[in-house]
Amino acid sequence: MSSSELHTEFRQNLIKLVIPTVLQMLIGNSFSLVNTLMVGGLGDTAIAVVAAVGQIGFILSMILSGVYGITAFITQFHGKGDRASTQKAFSLMLTSSIGITLALAGAVCVFRHGILTAFINDQEAVAYGVHYLTILLVVYLINSVKDTFGQALGSIGMVKPTLIVGIISMSVNVILDYALIYGKFGFPAYGVEGAAYATLVSSVISSVALIGYVYARKAVFNIPFKSLFSFKLSFARSLYRTTMPLVVHEGLWSVGNMLYAVAFGYMGVAALATFQLS
Repeated sequence: MSSSELHTEFRQNLIKLVIPTVLQMLIGNSFSLVNTLMVGGLGDTAIAVVAAVGQIGFILSMILSGVYGITAFITQFHGKGDRASTQKAFSLMLTSSIGITLALAGAVCVFRHGILTAFINDQEAVAYGVHYLTILLVVYLINSVKDTFGQALGSIGMVKPTLIVGIISMSVNVILDYALIYGKFGFPAYGVEGAAYATLVSSVISSVALIGYVYARKAVFNIPFKSLFSFKLSFARSLYRTTMPLVVHEGLWSVGNMLYAVAFGYMGVAALATFQLS
C-alpha cells in the first residue's frame, strides 16, 4: 500500500471516530440546555433553579472528566492486547467515578438548602430547587456508571453505540420534558420537577441500553460484577499519579466558574436566569 493510500485510510478512520464522538459529546452536554429551554415558559424562577442545580452537575462532570483520563491507559492496554489490564483500568475508572459521585451527592444532599441559598436569594425558588436537586442526585449516580461505560467504549473506538444511545436518551428527555413540565399527553403538570423526572427516566433507559449492549455483545468491558472492583492498590496508584492532577485542575476550574453563577444569584432571580440563558 502506497503512502497516499495509507494517508487516505488514516483520514477515513479518523473521520469515522471523530464525527460520532463530537456528536455524542454535543448530545451529552445538551441536557442542561434542553431543560433550561423547556422550563423557560415557567418564568425566571424556574430558569434560575435549573441554573443553580446545573452548577452542581457541572462541577461533578468536570471532576469526572479528569477521572476519565484513565481512558488513555485503557486505549494503550487494549492496543497492546492486554485484556486483563484493560479491564482493571476500567474497573478503577468505574470505582472512582461512583465513589466521587457518591461523596459529592452525599454532601450536597445534607447541605442542599444552604447550597441553593448561595445561588438564589428567593426562598420560594430554593424550595423548588430542593426537590429538583434531590431527583437529579439520583441521575448523577446513574450517569456516573453509564458515562464510564461510554467513555471506555469510546477509548477503544466503539463510539457509535454511545452515540445511538445518546440520541435515544435525548429524544426521550425532550418528549418527557414537554409532557411532565406542562402536563401534556395526559400527564399531570409537575413544573420544574417534571424536567428532573424526565432526565431521570431518560438516564435509566440509556444506562440499561448501553450496559445491556456491552454485556449482550460481550464487549471487552463485560466484566462479572464480583470482578468489577478487583484491582491492586499499586495498579491504582500508578494510574492516579497521572490522572489526579487533572482531576484537581478540573475541579478547581469548575468551582471558579461556579462563582459567576453565585455572583449573578446575589443580583436576583432574573439576573441568574439571564446568566443561564446566555
